Amino acid sequence: MRRRIEDYAVVRGFLERVCRQVGANSMHDDIREELLGHIEERAEALISAGSTEEEAIGEAVRQMGEPEGIGRHFHAAHRPVTDWKLIILVMLFALLGVFASINASYSEHMYSGIYAYKAVYLGLGFMVFVMLCFADYQRLRKYSSTLFLVTLSIMAWIGITGGTTVNGSGLYVNFGPVSINYHMVALPVLLIALAGLSLEHKQGIIKSVLHGMYRGALPVVLFCLGGSYAFAVLYVLGFLLLTWIMTRSGRILAIASMPVVAACAIAFWINGDYILKRLSGFLYPDSLDGYFTKVSAEAVRTAGWFGHGFAEPNAALPNILNDSAFVYLIYCFGWSFGMMLMMLVGLFLARMWRIAVSLKESYAHHLAAVVIYVLGIRLIWPILMGLGLVPALGLDLPFLSFSGANQVLDLALLGLLVSMYRRKNMLPARVV
Repeated sequence: MRRRIEDYAVVRGFLERVCRQVGANSMHDDIREELLGHIEERAEALISAGSTEEEAIGEAVRQMGEPEGIGRHFHAAHRPVTDWKLIILVMLFALLGVFASINASYSEHMYSGIYAYKAVYLGLGFMVFVMLCFADYQRLRKYSSTLFLVTLSIMAWIGITGGTTVNGSGLYVNFGPVSINYHMVALPVLLIALAGLSLEHKQGIIKSVLHGMYRGALPVVLFCLGGSYAFAVLYVLGFLLLTWIMTRSGRILAIASMPVVAACAIAFWINGDYILKRLSGFLYPDSLDGYFTKVSAEAVRTAGWFGHGFAEPNAALPNILNDSAFVYLIYCFGWSFGMMLMMLVGLFLARMWRIAVSLKESYAHHLAAVVIYVLGIRLIWPILMGLGLVPALGLDLPFLSFSGANQVLDLALLGLLVSMYRRKNMLPARVV
C-alpha cells in the first residue's frame, strides 16, 4: 500500500501542510516517512474493518489530527539549539584577554596600545565565529580530501621556498599587514580534514599502511622540515586519537602508527640536539636552556595570593603577551587570580565535552574531538608550562595571550562546535 498511499491527494496535501511548519528542511523526508507509516497502519486497520481503501485513507488522515499543529510539534523537536553557556564562557575569556593586554600594555612601553590590536583581532574572530555558528558544518566534509592535500602542498611550498621571518621563525605567511604562522594553522586544519576522510574499521593492511604514510607520516615530516617539532608531536597525538575514534581497532592503530613512529625516529635522529635541549631546560631549570622555567617559577613563587599589582613590570619574564601571559597574570594578581583562571579553563573544557557527548552524528563526533583536542592542548599546556610542570613549547594561551591572528582560528574552531550543537536535532536518520 505504501507506494499507492503516496499518490492520494489528501495524503500529499496533509504531508505538505505538516512539512511547511518545519524549518529543518533536511528532516522533511524522515518526517514524511514517519507520518506515512502511521497513516498506512490506520488505513489497514480500517480496511480490515470493512472500509474501502479510499475511505480508509481519508479517515486515517483525519485521525492524524490538525497538520499545522503536528508540524509545529516536529519543528520544536528539530529546531536549532544554542549552547549559551559556552558562548558566555567565550565572551568572558575574550574580556579577560583584553584586560590582560591592557595590563601588559601599561607594563612595558614596547607594548603600548597593544590592546587595541587585540580588540580588532577579537572583532574579526567573532565575525568568523558567528558565520560558522549558522553555517552547515556537514558541507565541509566533501572538501576534506582537497583541504588535506592543499594544506600539505602549502606546507611543502613554504618549507622549500621559505616564508616570512618573524621572531626568528620563517614559517609565517603575510596577508596584508597580518602575519600568520602557517604551521599553527595547519595543525587544526589537517586534523579537521582528517576527521572527514573515510576510514573503515575492517580495512586491510595495505590501506592501513597508506593511511599511516600519507595522512600520518607525511605531515610529520613537513612539520619537522619547518622546525615545528612541537606541532609534529601534537599532530601525531591527534592523528592517533582520530584513528582510534574512527576505527576502534587496535590492529589498524598499530599498523597506521608504524610509518608515523618511523618518521618521528628519523626527525629525532636528525635534530635530536634541539629536542634534548628542550628537555634539558625542563629537567635542569638552573641551566642556560632552563631560563624560561626558572624565571617563571620565580615569578609565581613571589606572587603571593594577591600579586604585585596592576601592570607591575617584570623584566625577567620573556614575552609577557604570549609565552609568559599566564605567569605574568599570576605575578600581577596573585595565586587567587591564577586559580580562578584555571577553574574557568576547567569549566570551558567541561562544557565543550558535554556538547561533544550530546552529538548523535559520527562526523560531528570526529570534528568535536578535533576541536576539544586542539583547544584543550593549547589551554592546558601553557598553564602547566608556566607552572614548570611540562617542557616549554611555543604555544600561546588562547584568548588570554595576545595571540594575534590565532584568535580568529580559535574562534573559528568554537564556531564549528556551536554549529554542530545547533544542528544536532536537525539531521536525518540516514546520517546519524
